[in-house]
Amino acid sequence: MHHDGTPVTFAPYACNILVSGPSGTGKSTFATGLIERLTDRHYQLCIIDPEGDYSTLDDIVTVGSRVRAPHMGEILERLSDPEAQVVVNLLGMPLRERPDFFSQLFPRLQALRARTGRPHWLLIDEVHHLLPAQWGLAPSTLPQRLGETILITYRPREVSASIPGQLVDTAVAVGPSPKATLAELAAALGTAPPQTPAGKPSATKWWCGSAAPVPTRLPQS
Repeated sequence: MHHDGTPVTFAPYACNILVSGPSGTGKSTFATGLIERLTDRHYQLCIIDPEGDYSTLDDIVTVGSRVRAPHMGEILERLSDPEAQVVVNLLGMPLRERPDFFSQLFPRLQALRARTGRPHWLLIDEVHHLLPAQWGLAPSTLPQRLGETILITYRPREVSASIPGQLVDTAVAVGPSPKATLAELAAALGTAPPQTPAGKPSATKWWCGSAAPVPTRLPQS
């Protein structure tokens, strides 16, 4: 809800959301709220989870663990069930191998979406691990346009420069310094930072996007 009590919404189709803010400030909590709302409406999600934050959610099928890297075939098999919400847990995979794994998985997910329309939404946590700024394959891995995706990172500037401009419609800044987070995002986008409304910024979430170029202050959840 908006701070004045009116609903804050996002489009269920052709929308990309970036959630950003310092570590430990509630990005995963915010994302979990989005997940719950989407699953309540029977959308299928595939969650790419580098840190094991989502495996304990209700009615979730997890592929991979702390001791076992996920297998590509198992991920696609699980997603073949329209009722399955699938978490791809990358804890069992070395950090250096994750971008290459993602570059193989992502086109398969896109092909599945083109063929079946599912998974309806992708959530990519710690996106700077999977598409880091120094990784040269990001432009060839990603399509020109991608919808129905939630990206989470603690530092937008550490994500490949090919991503923000094509993948971000709406941004959510979480934590005690939302103005600084939005300024960093604007720098990654190559645009001027948005003007933020007056008010106490501490531990506040802000929402800005094509429908609301001036950020909107959200209440504490």
